[in-house]
Amino acid sequence: MPKDDRLLFIEKFEDRAELKVWKINDEREEKKVNLPLSDYKFINPEHRIVTLYDRKFQLLYLVDPNSPVKPIRDVIGNADKAVWINDLQLLYANDFEIFLYDLNSGTKILLTRISRPITDIMWHPNNNYVLYATDSYIASIELDKRDKYNITRLIELENIKDPVLNKNGDTLYF
Repeated sequence: MPKDDRLLFIEKFEDRAELKVWKINDEREEKKVNLPLSDYKFINPEHRIVTLYDRKFQLLYLVDPNSPVKPIRDVIGNADKAVWINDLQLLYANDFEIFLYDLNSGTKILLTRISRPITDIMWHPNNNYVLYATDSYIASIELDKRDKYNITRLIELENIKDPVLNKNGDTLYF
């Protein structure tokens, strides 16, 4: 994955894997981070924190390649979808739960738990809503400081695939 003036890649060995950071301009290895042997995928490449998804164990590795001391900031278990909201907040989900994660404090807030598999999650640009989809409906979670979050089903159909929210947040395509 290209990132700024670096190239990031995963190298697998017999008993481990390494995230390697290659400095393109200097043509040298800048850093390596040891990881367990698994099947990794880079997600959210635009964010400053490298987000690795471990497909085998459904883990998210949050790696700061600029950190000289502790490059692995956190490992989040039981997650298969993730979207960075800003530099410090991550929205992530598994099949049945949606969480909000704060990078500074490491706190995880459960937003909802449902009985149908979640197929997609989206952050609304007004910073007050999370949208999520299942195979048959799209719903919104209103984020406010009340006792519980308001959840509203926006549409219910036989089959919903690949929802996308436009940049302004006023049109949802699927």
